[in-house]
This record gives sequence, C-alpha cells and structure tokens, in this order.
Amino acid sequence: MFNEDLWEAHKKESSEQRWEKRKQWRVRNNLDDGQIKRFAGPDDAPIESINDVLLMLSCGWEFYVKFQDEEYFITPNPWYSISDSWDDTLYESLDLDDFGENARIGEDGEFLLKDVANEVELA
Repeated sequence: MFNEDLWEAHKKESSEQRWEKRKQWRVRNNLDDGQIKRFAGPDDAPIESINDVLLMLSCGWEFYVKFQDEEYFITPNPWYSISDSWDDTLYESLDLDDFGENARIGEDGEFLLKDVANEVELA
C-alpha cells in the first residue's frame, strides 16, 4: 500500500511536470542525458557516488543494486524509493535531492546511501 500523504502530493503533478523537474535537476547538477550511457552497456560503469544513482533516477530508470550481499530495488515510480528484497520500503521521497541526502540502505536501513554509494553495485 502506498504512503497516502505521498500519493496525494504525487497526484498534484502531471507526468510531464515530473519529467521536467528531473530534466531541471540534471541541468542544475551539470549532468546531461548522454551521461547515462555509461551505465547502459555490457561493461556497466561502477557507481561512484550518490550522483550516479540520482542520474539514473532522473532519467526514469529503476534498477536493482547489491550491497553487502543483499539486493535492493531503487525506483522513481511513482516517487523515489528504495526497498529491500522483502519489499519493505527503506526510504521514499517526492524530491530527488531529498532522496540523495536521506535515502537509507542496509538490512535495517542503517546506512545512508550517499555514504556507501561507492560500495553499491548494479545487480
């Protein structure tokens, strides 16, 4: 079941408005659409920082990552969230910057994703 508060806030924006906000986030952070290509080949680039995760989310990607032998699902749909293999949501937000600052990972959500992003691998 969705977080009702997030769902109500989410419904106030159209999908076009959400895409425009993601595009503006890339502009503010000096990232362009072409930079996503480094994660889309047979030799995926490693995740080096939280900005790599945020870049993928800003391009609408949802993906699995592996951290400490566990898999986690990260998605921008319907809002930014990270969940564990049991589908327990560890963090969710409507704001990409907030997600980058506060998203949690680990068995009990004990790590800030931004602090361990360079230890996370695409799964």
